[in-house]
Amino acid sequence: MEENGPFRAFTQTAVAVDRDKNSMHAVKWAADHLLISSPAVILIHVRGRGSSSNPVTDTSSELGREHQDSEMTEFFLPYRGFCARRGIQLREVVLEDNDVSKVIIEYINANHINNIVVGASNKLVFTFARKFRNPDVSERLLKSVPDFCTLYVIAKGKPMTIRSAKSPGLVNAMPPRQLLSSQQLAEGGSDTDEQVR
Repeated sequence: MEENGPFRAFTQTAVAVDRDKNSMHAVKWAADHLLISSPAVILIHVRGRGSSSNPVTDTSSELGREHQDSEMTEFFLPYRGFCARRGIQLREVVLEDNDVSKVIIEYINANHINNIVVGASNKLVFTFARKFRNPDVSERLLKSVPDFCTLYVIAKGKPMTIRSAKSPGLVNAMPPRQLLSSQQLAEGGSDTDEQVR
């Protein structure tokens, strides 16, 4: 495919992150192997929906939201520093659902993500019952990731499993609106919805 000016093709890469150290390994691996030609990454964090039996007033709801925002700011801080040092454009996405793999798959489908990178589970020793009754996120993604998306499962900085895309996905003519640089805008790109889609 020819790359002409601001309308070159972009491959969207997302990394699913949590508090596990393999998440940082996954981001580093993606930066070294996938973000070379298109230095932009989407970090996806899934936060479980809290079920509270006590009704919450508006004031405490605002305080709770501020606490969650500060918690997410602190959570993404190491990733921001790493991406800034590498010159990688970063977009942070926080999704809420109790089924982590399902909500990641929905996000991949809705945003046409070409590459998804996840850290392997720290529990590398599975019992027979655990493996079939309660698979971890990377195992569930491996079974249900869309055909247009390549899945990389990273453990200790090395790919443990790679499931290649089976069909070519939608190639985005422009990066997502949040990732347009000021240089691209000055060269004639716009951040209106018509040109992004």
